[in-house]
Amino acid sequence: MVIDPKNKKFEQKETLFKTLIQGKFKVLHIIQIQIETVKEIMAPSYLFIKETTEQNQLEAAKMGYRALFVEQKE
Repeated sequence: MVIDPKNKKFEQKETLFKTLIQGKFKVLHIIQIQIETVKEIMAPSYLFIKETTEQNQLEAAKMGYRALFVEQKE
C-alpha cells in the first residue's frame, strides 16, 4: 500500500522516519507492506558442501568485501 501525504495515516507514519532521516530528506510517500509468509534463504554451499557453517560464510563474505574495498581505494 502506498501512503501519500493526503492520507490520514501519513503524518503518523512519517514520524517513524523523522529521527532516522534527521531532516536530510523529504518523505514524499510511504510504502507499507504486510508480510504474509517467510522462508529461510539458504546459500547453495550449505546444500552442496557439508562442512559449510554460518561462520565460514561470514568469513568468506568479509574477505570478499575487504578485497572489494581495497581495490576501490587504490
